[in-house]
Amino acid sequence: MISPLHLARLGFTNANHLRQRIAEATLAGAAHDFARAARLMIRDPEPRPAPARAERVVVTLSSVPHRRSHLVPTLRSLVDQICPPDRIVLAWPEHSLRTLKPYPRLPHIPAGVEVIRCADEGPATKLLPALRAEPDAVVVVVDDDHIYPDTFLEDLLAAHRSAPTSTVGLRGYYAQNGSNPDNFPHVCGTALRQPRAVDVLMGMWGYLIPPGSLDEGYTISVVGPPKSAGTTTSGSRRISPTAA
Repeated sequence: MISPLHLARLGFTNANHLRQRIAEATLAGAAHDFARAARLMIRDPEPRPAPARAERVVVTLSSVPHRRSHLVPTLRSLVDQICPPDRIVLAWPEHSLRTLKPYPRLPHIPAGVEVIRCADEGPATKLLPALRAEPDAVVVVVDDDHIYPDTFLEDLLAAHRSAPTSTVGLRGYYAQNGSNPDNFPHVCGTALRQPRAVDVLMGMWGYLIPPGSLDEGYTISVVGPPKSAGTTTSGSRRISPTAA
């Protein structure tokens, strides 16, 4: 059961996060985000070529059958990036590991998205097929139910370049000796102006893994701790869920 103290801490963290986001928001920025989200709900964007850069950038995600309906706006938002990736991979298993039933047919796939048929490896399905296919790339792992801002990859890459050996994400927390992990202070990247180092990086919204940051001995369903120098939460614009 969640304690009243934990609920209070969550409430304070979320209220502070909301206050910081509102303080940074502009009417023009909000209008742009909502107009873009409405457009991505109804039609595919035109794919843009990846720019010339030092890194090869691969975005990867997967889904589960009951969330299939959320995928199309998410995929469109990943195609519609100011700083497009070199490759967008949707890992789509043949059968569900949980139910042993075949995966449903694919939803509409926008141009610029590649489907990899694979085995279901649980939560690691969104990472491992792409990591095996692109071991030397910067890999960005994302969720299946968000409309990502058009600066999402640009922001993550800027944070990556400032700390090339760190894993970068959008949410994390600080560990405190002797404290219940439920009470660790959280850091929300969407409320930051500059990247900030954290002790534990969460997968929520997405994260970037630099090349060579995972040991070769990672397991199938549990990814071991990175070899990187640290983890960082990165500032980014609003991330809008496609469904409640």
